[in-house]
Amino acid sequence: NLFERENTSKIKTLASHYEKFLRYDDLIPEEVKNAISGELGRIYIYLCSYQKAKEILENTLERLNKKDKKDYNNIAYILVYLGNIYNQLGKSEKARDILEQALIIYNRYGPKNYKEIAIGLSYLGNTYRRLENYEKAERLLRQSLTIYEKYLPEDYVKVVWILENLGKVYRQLS
Repeated sequence: NLFERENTSKIKTLASHYEKFLRYDDLIPEEVKNAISGELGRIYIYLCSYQKAKEILENTLERLNKKDKKDYNNIAYILVYLGNIYNQLGKSEKARDILEQALIIYNRYGPKNYKEIAIGLSYLGNTYRRLENYEKAERLLRQSLTIYEKYLPEDYVKVVWILENLGKVYRQLS
């Protein structure tokens, strides 16, 4: 995974390729276009281009919501990363609402995508920490940590991030 290895030059190259690929709008099936757009939005989050990521993900979400047959897993995926963007932009209430919506969709419609559920829980926990609801933040971060420890033990970078945020919560609670 390029994100975990923090290979910025390769990530920028990938973004450029994705953008060029998406220019062939009439040749790309809608499902492929939405998948690539979702990944492109994540790339721009990683590169701290939050406005660009937000625009891409909101456009993708709009296309997904127009479809008669909803791709709920992809909708929830996009919402998780949109929530992260709103957190980065300092709009924690909006982030909370979006992240809660994503988790409802994952729980109602999705197969158990443990990684994305854990990411959503961790982002929502961090959002509640920012909103100074430390008890709820602790509960959500612990749920996320439990999923990582049980299903994704190799993702130690995310585990460390969750533990760091739990530490911030505990500092506020004591």
